[in-house]
Amino acid sequence: MLYWRRRLAIVAVFSVAFALTPTLTSKAQPPVKIALYSQSTPPGADWRCVVAEKAMFESMGALVTEVYAADIIGGALTSYDVLVMPGGYAFYYKTALGDVGVDNIRKFVANGGGYIGICAGAWFAVDYDLWYGIVYEYPLDLFPGYGEGPVPELTPGYPEPPRPVDAGLYCRDYIPVMTEINLANGNGITGGLSTDSLMVMYWGGPTFHVCEGHEEEVAVIGTYAVHQNEPAMVAFEYGSGKVFLTGVHPEFEEESTLDGLTFDNHLYDPESEWPLMLDVLT
Repeated sequence: MLYWRRRLAIVAVFSVAFALTPTLTSKAQPPVKIALYSQSTPPGADWRCVVAEKAMFESMGALVTEVYAADIIGGALTSYDVLVMPGGYAFYYKTALGDVGVDNIRKFVANGGGYIGICAGAWFAVDYDLWYGIVYEYPLDLFPGYGEGPVPELTPGYPEPPRPVDAGLYCRDYIPVMTEINLANGNGITGGLSTDSLMVMYWGGPTFHVCEGHEEEVAVIGTYAVHQNEPAMVAFEYGSGKVFLTGVHPEFEEESTLDGLTFDNHLYDPESEWPLMLDVLT
């Protein structure tokens, strides 16, 4: 475990603002260039997450390009402002990217790039996963702590997994459910929202646990109301870059086709989470 080797800056800036990129205030300003990891074979990025995240960020005026493991290994991230790692299967992110790809992501963020990790993309960025009580090491190691999951209250059949854990679990093994996320104050992201909580889709993501001595480096953006207010969304700096991780899926517009999908339209969602993600991006 490498969390004690980090050189993260103390995040006093969270009391002022947290932004992955310069604010988009006009069309004259260069649009944010997003690299959206889209490799789905072997089981990796879930296509539904990719479709929804592309629709969401394009609605904000960003230029979104789907990238694959070979692109990242080849150094393509230098052409982008932000890397988005979507929901899917974090284990195969690790195997597809290998040591070179993982190191290129780490350097990209440390040198000033932004990283948005959603569900599997968040699992991929922690020091290690505690999954059904089993520890799985992950080498990217941006977050000074570990992820734990799935959330028992949001996982039908828990503590029994839908199939043997050693066989690998993918989001398709789970039933997506809506859950209330309580929003924190004073972090530069949620201040512009008119609500103190959001209903967001949960689909097998983590809670976040910061290692002792690193608490002031991480801003908690939202917590699971159903699970003792454990952190569900966090933001922090890594080197010169900024990171936002979420265990829930703000990209999906349930009851709507704005996200380009219909599989989630049966779920009740009284408001959009896209304004929150716009605040993350800008």
